[in-house]
Amino acid sequence: MKKAKDSMGKRKGYKPILLGIGVCTILVVIILSVLAVTGRNDDTVKSREANEETEKSQVSSENKEKTSKTNKNTMERYLEVSDPEKRTKDYMTDAARYSREMSEKEQSRYQDFLDRYEKDELAPKEEIEIVDKMEDYDKEVDHPVYAIWEVEFFLPERTLTDEELLQMVDFQYKVDYALQHKNEEVKKAAENSTDKITKEGAVKKASEAIEKMFGVDTSSLEKDVLFNGVSTYIVDMKEKERCLYTVHIEVGNGAVSWIISDPLVPEIENALDVDKDFEKMYKSNYKNAKMLLNNILDSGVQIVSGCCQFRTDKTGNKMPEGTVGYITYYFKMEDETVYEINYNILKDKCERLGRIEKEYSSYKTKEELEKEGAERKGDKFIVPLTGEEKEACGREDMQWMVVPME
Repeated sequence: MKKAKDSMGKRKGYKPILLGIGVCTILVVIILSVLAVTGRNDDTVKSREANEETEKSQVSSENKEKTSKTNKNTMERYLEVSDPEKRTKDYMTDAARYSREMSEKEQSRYQDFLDRYEKDELAPKEEIEIVDKMEDYDKEVDHPVYAIWEVEFFLPERTLTDEELLQMVDFQYKVDYALQHKNEEVKKAAENSTDKITKEGAVKKASEAIEKMFGVDTSSLEKDVLFNGVSTYIVDMKEKERCLYTVHIEVGNGAVSWIISDPLVPEIENALDVDKDFEKMYKSNYKNAKMLLNNILDSGVQIVSGCCQFRTDKTGNKMPEGTVGYITYYFKMEDETVYEINYNILKDKCERLGRIEKEYSSYKTKEELEKEGAERKGDKFIVPLTGEEKEACGREDMQWMVVPME
């Protein structure tokens, strides 16, 4: 057996394909010419069908009972699998990878078990082992292990057993179920909220937010509103079929959770010096962004901390030409949500706003940065770009400068 770290070097992409549930029903009709015999056989058929249904029910119940007795992974654990903050940004898709390519026979058996699992004919005796990071797994990979950070199944270098393949099938379904269950809870909470907002109310709230953020009159704009199926109204404001603004309004309380004006990402034509003038600019705009947010929220929820961040070269003294010209402001609220506002340096205006739970955001307080041992430069903290961010900007010589403001 090879160690986990050896397996990590052999990653190859593979994504299991879930197919729809097939229904197989066998109808047996026995027709005899003698009425008395027919009657007796009809009773026999009914009795046999009843017994078959009972047996199927018993098998399904036994499988579910067996599985429930060995559930070592909680619903929260399966939700962590899809938590973007617990997964590496070096890998940009949601499809899980495999540490080695499965053989054709293993893939064929996997598909067979998938079909039978869907029909409640099979269930694993145990759940797959889930770990946070494979680098912390100091054991031999002698059975399948799913690592959340790597978004990857680590497999032993041998043919997988039936139980192991079933565990992998079971894992995929339980991740999907956890997400579906979470969405249903959010949807139910929104529907039962005493502060629930209507579509008309969402359009009014969105219009007010756009007018406050951008100082424009929205009365002449065409407004389309859609429900996302869970908890959010999506309001688009158009002019001559061109969408100018998009606002997300939460159904349960009418809160503004997303605003965007221009989808284009501007690039700086000339490098900007991160000097005293630049520092004065981002500090004054922090105050403006804070006032803007308080005006849009118009609620009792208070800002408890905040920061700004921007990209520089490795010296920390310049924003190089050809890079995105944004300063991002973060505001942490009393209810553990974080609002993010993007200030466009070239246009000299705030053009994007978004809300997210603190645990899923990129925002870190001064205390958190210090605890993580982030490198300091005066009152600023240097935070490396993730692999995904490097790939997006196409540069290796970039870093984040994070400035705690309060």
